[in-house]
Amino acid sequence: MALLMVAASVYGVVQLLVLSSPTRSVRMSTALLAIAVGVYGAGVAAGLLELAYTRGSPRPRGGRWPRS
Repeated sequence: MALLMVAASVYGVVQLLVLSSPTRSVRMSTALLAIAVGVYGAGVAAGLLELAYTRGSPRPRGGRWPRS
């Protein structure tokens, strides 16, 4: 599922790059670098939010989560 989400976002960004190419004042390599940094930053932010959310959730009565 995550792979499909990444593919969809990359497809959307490529569409924006192609549509704005006649009026772009930034080189393609700079735009691709900005996209890569944004994807990496979003992944780190999502991981930190997930960690904060799961650590804040209430635990069962024993104080520990059951093992799978």
